[in-house]
Amino acid sequence: MSHEITNPGVRKLAVVSGRAHPKLAEEIAAELGHPLLPTSAYTFANGETYVRFEESVRGADAFVIQSHPAPLTSGSWSRSL
Repeated sequence: MSHEITNPGVRKLAVVSGRAHPKLAEEIAAELGHPLLPTSAYTFANGETYVRFEESVRGADAFVIQSHPAPLTSGSWSRSL
């Protein structure tokens, strides 16, 4: 089953969670009435971050829910990817 979010006759909508506060993103998505788009995110031993959307967001209006807790640098890198 696809978690793709669509509105008939309107552009596709995707709600994505950052890694800093996934519970907040779940609550926002629930309030909007849409599930979160599934993602995979890993931090490698050298500090590099890998993020992949499990479904295409091509042509979608994508909203990334990301808070900025300390340390700011690790949350910022996830958001910029």
